[in-house]
Amino acid sequence: MARPGLLPRDFINGRRARYLDPIRMYIFSSAIFFLIFISLYGLDHLDESVSTKKVSTIMTTTREELLRNAASAEDTLLVEQQIAQTDSILRVKLLGEDPDNMGKDSASGRNKQADRILSIAGSESRFKTRAEYDSAQASLPPEKRDGWFKRRIEYRAIDLSNRMRKDESKFWDDVVYKFVHSLPYLLFISLPLYALWLKLLYIRRQQFYYVDHGIFLIYLYIYTFIFLMIAMGVHQLAEWLEWDILYYILVGMFCWGIYYAWRAMHKFYGQGKFKTTIKFLLFNFLGFVSLIVLFILLFALTIFSV
Repeated sequence: MARPGLLPRDFINGRRARYLDPIRMYIFSSAIFFLIFISLYGLDHLDESVSTKKVSTIMTTTREELLRNAASAEDTLLVEQQIAQTDSILRVKLLGEDPDNMGKDSASGRNKQADRILSIAGSESRFKTRAEYDSAQASLPPEKRDGWFKRRIEYRAIDLSNRMRKDESKFWDDVVYKFVHSLPYLLFISLPLYALWLKLLYIRRQQFYYVDHGIFLIYLYIYTFIFLMIAMGVHQLAEWLEWDILYYILVGMFCWGIYYAWRAMHKFYGQGKFKTTIKFLLFNFLGFVSLIVLFILLFALTIFSV
C-alpha cells in the first residue's frame, strides 16, 4: 500500500518466498471487495419508499378498501375517478413521471421502451410468438431461411420480449441482479486485455514478457480492491457522522490512488517520468474504452441470458 510497484518487481526478480501468491491474493481480495460492495450498495438496500411498485401497491390496496365500502354505483364511479386522479398526482410529484405519457397509453409506452432497450441489446424481435416466426420461416424458400444459430437467437429474443412485456419490473430486477454479480468476471476478463495494452506500450522493453505485465496488473488490482474497501468505509462513516471533512479526505484518497498507479508504473518499468506520464494517460484511455465496450457486451449478454 505504501511502496508502489515493489511487489510485482520483486516477483519477476524471483523474490517470492515471503509473499502471498498473487493469484490467491487476487481471488481473496476481489471476493471480499465484491461481498462488501454488494452488501453496501446492492439492490436490497435501495429506498423503495417512492418506487413505482410501492405507489402501485398502496393505490391498489386503497382502491379495494374504498370499493368495499361503496354503497352505490355513483360511489363506485367516484372512487375510481379519485383513485385515478390521486395515482396520477403521486406519480408526477414523487416519481417525476410525465403526465402526458400516463393513462391509456402507459402500457404501450412501456412496451415501446422495452422494444428500444431490447433492440440496443440485440434482442428485439418483430414476432410475437415462436409459432408466428416458424410460420414466416416456412413461407420462405429453403435457401433464404435462417440457420440453426439464428433461429436460436430469434427464439430467445421472442421469449425475452414476451417476458419483459409481461412483468417489466421483475425482468429488470433479474437483469440488474445478475449484472452486478457478473462484475467480478468482467474485471477478470479485462485483465489479459489490459496486459495486452501494456505489452504494446512497452513493446521495446524486451525484458518484460506478457506474463510480467499481467503480474503487474494483478498487484495493481489487489491494491485497488483494498483501496476501494477503505474508501467505502470512509464514505459510510461520512454518511453516519455527517462530517464534511471526511468527504475531503475521500477526494484526497482518490488523488493518492491515481498517483499510486502512476508511481507503480514508473517504478516497475523504470522509465522516465515524462514517458511514464504519456504511457499512463494512453493506458488509462485504452482501459476506459475497453471497459465501456466490455460493460456493453456484458450487459447485452446478461439481458440475453437472464
